[in-house]
Amino acid sequence: MREKSIYGSNIYDNPVKKIKINFDSPPSKEELEKLAANFSGFTGIKYAYPVSSFSAALLISFYTLNLNFDSQVALSAFNFTQIPGAIEFFGCKPIFIDIDLANYNANMSHLELMSTTNLKAVIASHMFGAPCAIDDIMEAAAIYKFFVIEDASTSLGAVYKGVKCGGRGHISLFNFDSSSIINCGSGAIIGTSNDRINARLKLIFNGGCDDKGELKIPVPDFTMSNEKARLINEHLKHIDSLIEYKYMLAKHYRRDMTIKHNEIRFIEQNSYSLTTFNYLPALVENRDIYNKINKILAKYPAAVRKMPALLPMAHYYKKNYELSGQNYKNAVKAAENVIFMPNDFTTPLETIENIIKDIKGI
Repeated sequence: MREKSIYGSNIYDNPVKKIKINFDSPPSKEELEKLAANFSGFTGIKYAYPVSSFSAALLISFYTLNLNFDSQVALSAFNFTQIPGAIEFFGCKPIFIDIDLANYNANMSHLELMSTTNLKAVIASHMFGAPCAIDDIMEAAAIYKFFVIEDASTSLGAVYKGVKCGGRGHISLFNFDSSSIINCGSGAIIGTSNDRINARLKLIFNGGCDDKGELKIPVPDFTMSNEKARLINEHLKHIDSLIEYKYMLAKHYRRDMTIKHNEIRFIEQNSYSLTTFNYLPALVENRDIYNKINKILAKYPAAVRKMPALLPMAHYYKKNYELSGQNYKNAVKAAENVIFMPNDFTTPLETIENIIKDIKGI
C-alpha cells in the first residue's frame, strides 16, 4: 500500500501478506486438535470440531439434533442457497423468514408468526458481520421448543452483548470459504457449549463409536484435512489484524460515500458489527443511483463470490411451496436494491479508493 492513503489509517499493509501459506514439512494430525483448541479460545465455545465444508457442518448439525422428514427448519429469506439446499437434501422442509432491512437478519416477529409444532430448528444467521438478536431467538426457542443453529459463517469475530457470535446457539457453524474473513477455499467448524449435544457430536467424530470402540450410530467421515487445519491455524494468528483491516475499509466506505449520497444506506457499524463478509452491502432504493453505481462497479471486475439470494422466490421453492413475494417484502426489497461493494483482501486498496471516488462523483 502507499504510505499515504485517503484513509489516514495506521494500517498500511494488507494483513494477508503476513500469513504463511507455504510450509517446509507435511502437516500432522495434531493440527486438527490445535485448531479446535485455538478456535474455542477465540470464540469462547466449549467444544469445536473442524469439518470438510460448511455444507457438511449443516448436515452434521441436522443429524446431531435428530431432525427427520417431518421437521421444519427456518432460515432468513435473504441468504445463501446452500443452506436450504442442505435442509432439503436431509429431507426436511425449509421455512423462510422475512428480514429486517437494517441488518438483513431474520425478523423476530415474522419468525414467531411462522413457528409451528413441526418447527424443529432455526438457523440464526448473523449476516455480513451484523449480529442477529440471538438472545431473543433463544428465548423463542425455549417457548416454541426448537433448536437454534447459530450461523456465524460471515460474522467471525463479531460480538453481540458481550458474547462473540456463535457463542449462544445450541450448535454453532463457522465457514472458511470465499464468504469468510478467513478464506481458505473450504472447510468449516461446528461447535457447541452444550454437554448433551457434544456427547452426540463426539460420537459422530469418533466414527460413530463410543469410547470402547462399539458402533453406536453409522456416520461418514466429515473430517477436515490436516493441511487445511494448518492453514486456518495460521490465519487465526492474525485474526485481529484481519478484522481491523476490514473494519477500516467499511468505515471509509460509509464515511466518504454517505456524505455525498444519503440514499446509500449501510449496515450500522459499531463495536458489535464488524463487516467481516468479503463484500459490504449497501441499500440503494434510488434506481438512478443504483444503476450508476452498478456501472461503476462493472469497471472493476472481481472474482466471482458466493452471494445471498432471494430464496423464497427462486423458481424451485416458489413452485414447490407456493410462496408469495407479499410475505417477504423486506427480502424482496433487499434483493432488488442491495449492492455489494468489494471489501475483501484480494481487492487492492487503490481500487477501493477509486470506487469510492467514482461513486462520490455521481
